[in-house]
Amino acid sequence: MRLDELTLPSDIKSAGRILKAAGWGEDSTGLNSLVYYRDDKNYILKLFKSRDSAYWAFPELVLANPNKHFPKIIGKPKKVTDAYYAVRMERLEPIKTPAHLKIYLEVQSGERDSEDLFGFMEERYQRAISYLQENPEMKVALDLIAEKLLPIYEEDLHDGNIMERPDGTHVIIDPVIPRF
Repeated sequence: MRLDELTLPSDIKSAGRILKAAGWGEDSTGLNSLVYYRDDKNYILKLFKSRDSAYWAFPELVLANPNKHFPKIIGKPKKVTDAYYAVRMERLEPIKTPAHLKIYLEVQSGERDSEDLFGFMEERYQRAISYLQENPEMKVALDLIAEKLLPIYEEDLHDGNIMERPDGTHVIIDPVIPRF
């Protein structure tokens, strides 16, 4: 059965049960989202609550600013009901070697001062800087997030929100959450 042939209810949890019955497995859950996969698909399906404007803003940023460190969005995010939206995104794997990009973004946004870092935090910051020197397109991606999303949303760039393609390219998948 094709995804667009499913009739999904307004309740996001009930929609998840219908997806499971149609052969989709639950991959992960977030604050305002559920992620599903199928072994025969090269993409995942993310359902996110309509109030999660932060996640809505991220695919818009990705579609407007192609970058190899942003996920490939398949189609456009789709409003399923008043309660939630769906987006199809390339299927990725967990990263094998963290680049510690969170600390870089914290310094860029002014949340931390690079002069005040010491010990393992300074080491992580230096690893992030080295990674960004080797991968300048990642710096462009992070700077876009800092410029366009962080003035409005809370930063949420941890290792679980950075995934990897089979060629080893790190991909940012969910860098912000709503401010509460």
